[in-house]
Amino acid sequence: MYDSGDIVTLAHGQYRLREQLAGSAYGLIWRADGVAGGAVALKLVNREQMERAPAGVRMRWRECAAREIAFLSSLAPWDARHIVRLLDHGEHEGLP
Repeated sequence: MYDSGDIVTLAHGQYRLREQLAGSAYGLIWRADGVAGGAVALKLVNREQMERAPAGVRMRWRECAAREIAFLSSLAPWDARHIVRLLDHGEHEGLP
């Protein structure tokens, strides 16, 4: 479980969790601050649900995360003007 104040380290930076904004069986959306500055929305896999899910579902969630990252990474700036911009991605504590 994540808590306000936790630090999440990804490929390009660290983020301090501030407030959980939304959640689902798959993921949690947090308002976070980049340690280098600036507010961001951070999507994290729901650890508790991932641990309880059957192996096939866990694999599917990882595949979905990889596809989402690939799609957002492929957008040109013009294409991304109405979609949240991907700033960073990676694994935190073994989860995408």
